[in-house]
Amino acid sequence: MGIAASQARYLSLTARKSNVEFQGQQVNQARTNLANESANIYNEMMMLKTPIVPSVYDYYDTKAAFTAGTDDQEYYVSKYTKIDGGVYDANGNGRYEVTFQYSDDANKTFQYFVGEADLTFDGESNIPLSVGNIDTSGLADPKAIAINNLSPSIYSKTVYDQAAYDEALNAADVEKAAYEQRIQELHARTEKLQIEDRTLELQLRQLDTEQDALQTELDTVKKVIQENVEKVFKTFQD
Repeated sequence: MGIAASQARYLSLTARKSNVEFQGQQVNQARTNLANESANIYNEMMMLKTPIVPSVYDYYDTKAAFTAGTDDQEYYVSKYTKIDGGVYDANGNGRYEVTFQYSDDANKTFQYFVGEADLTFDGESNIPLSVGNIDTSGLADPKAIAINNLSPSIYSKTVYDQAAYDEALNAADVEKAAYEQRIQELHARTEKLQIEDRTLELQLRQLDTEQDALQTELDTVKKVIQENVEKVFKTFQD
């Protein structure tokens, strides 16, 4: 191979080697992007809120209770709020807007209605010591009418709210299904990224092999050029 042909071959190989190096950089950048995307998926998985099954014990509550009516219906003071303009002493005794609760045995659920009543407390517990002067006037619920104007004797009772627990359990099931679906989607994305990364790794190995071959050929052509130059100079010297 003459000097001109060798130089042309050397330039061609150099261009090919530069192109292979550029392709390798592109592959490495693509793998970096995949790694960043994979890290984002991992972070999202770590931030997902794991569904928590509600505890049945959280749906037991101690309430003030009393019985009233010809059927001895049991009522509970579910919650109460102070009335605007009301007067209350240090223990919180005074007139309140009260949500009364009773069990609907036929449907196994709790029913509610709101009235007013005088409540007294001992200053330590949030369970009323007494309920007096109940006002449920204007309400159509027969259970509400039955306790209007009463000041019943009360007692403490632990009540289990089955309906509230069932509702929380159903909500937890929905949340769990959504959580599991999202986890499956993230796993599928991760698997896809792994396949893409393996493909890019194979391409990179092929490029490395090609680059080594080009470098070897470049070294060979460079040696041929040097030998040709030495022969030319030796000819002129002779």
